[in-house]
Amino acid sequence: MNKSFLFSLALAAGLFSVGAFAQNQSLQLEEGFDFKKCQQKASLIGDDALAECMAKENLRVEKLIDYAYQSLANDEMFNAWNKGSGMFRGNLKNLYDDWRKYRDEYCSLYAFSMEGYLGTSYYNTQRCLLDLARQHYDYIKILQENKKSTPD
Repeated sequence: MNKSFLFSLALAAGLFSVGAFAQNQSLQLEEGFDFKKCQQKASLIGDDALAECMAKENLRVEKLIDYAYQSLANDEMFNAWNKGSGMFRGNLKNLYDDWRKYRDEYCSLYAFSMEGYLGTSYYNTQRCLLDLARQHYDYIKILQENKKSTPD
């Protein structure tokens, strides 16, 4: 492969920032975690160290997503659509579960597609998981903003 193609592929991967799936169950988000500082230190070590930073940041973003879903589930305006009780039943629960399944499967496929091109599988997985979590959180925030702008 020529260098310009590989550079274009790397640039596209960076712009679309999609990564992969290897979940580290023992990973915990420490209080005061600073993603940018973690990235700076990890960039001197390598891809898997960067992936650990992304995995920790993903935990932080997933907590925001969980809180946003709970906020929607507890909102009277969304109860009619939810057809359930809080976050544990109904359309919101289905939406959340379906999003997680899509995210995990997509990131697994993405990491597989990147084998041999750029980064380790773990790096590509974590990058994807984080990017899709951030994107999903932005979409959930739009719903919350729509609610705020709805006339009473």
